[in-house]
Amino acid sequence: LDFAREFLAENQPQAAARAARKSVNYERRNVEAWEVLVAANAKLGASASQQETVLREAARAFTPKYPDLLAMYENRVCESLRARGEVSLANYEERGLAERLQGNRTDLAVRQASSILSRSIASEPVANQIAAYNSILAQFGHGAGTMFFDQIVAGFAEHLAQLHMKPQARDAVQRAAEALEVPPGSQLATDVDNLLKKLQD
Repeated sequence: LDFAREFLAENQPQAAARAARKSVNYERRNVEAWEVLVAANAKLGASASQQETVLREAARAFTPKYPDLLAMYENRVCESLRARGEVSLANYEERGLAERLQGNRTDLAVRQASSILSRSIASEPVANQIAAYNSILAQFGHGAGTMFFDQIVAGFAEHLAQLHMKPQARDAVQRAAEALEVPPGSQLATDVDNLLKKLQD
């Protein structure tokens, strides 16, 4: 790794890439070596698909013990796919990642789902946004807790309210309450009631 860093600093990307590759072959979980390898490959003019292969390899190296790093590298693959027009594949991989994270790291799964919804809000018509929300609710909402409610449900309902679509916002919250299986008398039940009151005309 030290040699790889030096070679990269001295603008010798080929030597840097070779040294970084030796480093990750020796210790697969060396994050800095993966980063040097990606940077050296970029200087060598590696194609997007070649870089995606390295990023996927890095993601596998951190599976399953380091989900944060797995998510970081797989999200970079998705960004690369999207940048070169492979939007459907990027969306598919992003949803798959969120699904895999759902069991062990709910926080990361919710973050992935939130990212999917935010992208839809930023780039798609409202009907598509509602469809994306419903899909996320169906895929990740069942039995989810407060974090999902705060980041996905409340955020989307408030977004619809700002678009003067309060009936649709209330509908989104009510569907979520059913999917989340909100326990009566819980803090989450109170949060749902408060949000519905806020969304009254």
